[in-house]
Amino acid sequence: MMPSKLASRFSLLALTTGLLLALTTPASAQESKPGTTHIAFSAKLVPYIANYGDKPTFTVAVNGVTNLPKGSVLFIYIYDYIGQGSSVFNEEKTTTVGPTGEFIATIKPKSGSLMRANLQCDVTFFLNWPGQPASVVRKYGKRGENLSGPQTFKNSGGNYLEAVTVVAP
Repeated sequence: MMPSKLASRFSLLALTTGLLLALTTPASAQESKPGTTHIAFSAKLVPYIANYGDKPTFTVAVNGVTNLPKGSVLFIYIYDYIGQGSSVFNEEKTTTVGPTGEFIATIKPKSGSLMRANLQCDVTFFLNWPGQPASVVRKYGKRGENLSGPQTFKNSGGNYLEAVTVVAP
């Protein structure tokens, strides 16, 4: 791909995800204090060829931006809904944040699952995962104690960052 086309695509991705963040984040979160962390992304069905007979087969393309540091590891899961009793449609998938905050991933269905529109796509940043770079853990703390912002949540392992969207057709 020519550099100008790549730059143009990245600019479009950044513009689109910035607009997505502006439209989906409450005004109080948009006026966040310095040091808050954010994830903005889109998830879209993409057809692919697989041996499932007559059934259409899809992957989910995830494209996003974040202000987490380069090398941060994000987890991506596709669910039928978020909550107790939900089904996970993919095997564990991680992606790494690039130098300018961008991340991309192609999520394939696990055996026996078929991706479809309106599933929930969840992108999560955990500090207590062993594969997180040491520099990232130093910045945010072993239990995420230095994470802040409207997408920061707590569980028994500490704080984590989470963003959810609906898979678009």
